[in-house]
Amino acid sequence: MIKYKRVTYKRVPSKKSKIILTDVEEDIIKLRDNKIYVTKKSRMIAEARMNDNHVFSQFLVNYYTFVVLALSIAILIIEDKDKTISLLTVIASVGLFGVSLFLSNMSYKERALKYKESYLSLGELESKLNLLLRKNNLNSTQMIDVFEKYQQEYHNILSKTDNHDEIDYIKVKIDQSPNQDFIIKYYKYLITKNFYRFLFVIFPILLYILPKLGV
Repeated sequence: MIKYKRVTYKRVPSKKSKIILTDVEEDIIKLRDNKIYVTKKSRMIAEARMNDNHVFSQFLVNYYTFVVLALSIAILIIEDKDKTISLLTVIASVGLFGVSLFLSNMSYKERALKYKESYLSLGELESKLNLLLRKNNLNSTQMIDVFEKYQQEYHNILSKTDNHDEIDYIKVKIDQSPNQDFIIKYYKYLITKNFYRFLFVIFPILLYILPKLGV
């Protein structure tokens, strides 16, 4: 067990009294502010990111389904059949199958729910630590025992869910205190993500237009 030194409270010569925290109280605050709070906020952002991915994935599946159906109908009603349309139909069908399989394996909605459960549990633990700091009827040994129990609870909560991505942590740090390096990384991520999403959407259109242009 870690030994903490009890520091007594003292008054300094001023109009306001200054409270000197004990070592264990300082560790409680560090756990609450530097770990639990940051992890909780990161998982809130991770949940929002997973929900956003889920919505886009549903749009993508519906979009490719529409493309396949539209091309299939076009083949049936167009008398002068275009080989490009037939090829595009096959490619879109294979793409739809691949995208559906990939997105089902990613389980965005389920992961979002797990992140939500995690940050709600972390919020409860944060409240327990706040209550512990306000208690004045515990001696040093009792406070250390309770603190170590809460530390273990924190690790148990983390073990139940996949860790959030680095980009979620970066977003939290930007919200806390904007840092140029973090801001650059975050916007690089946003640009890359939206670029690939745009490619997925225009891919069938490009497959149809480029052969017409002789590319």
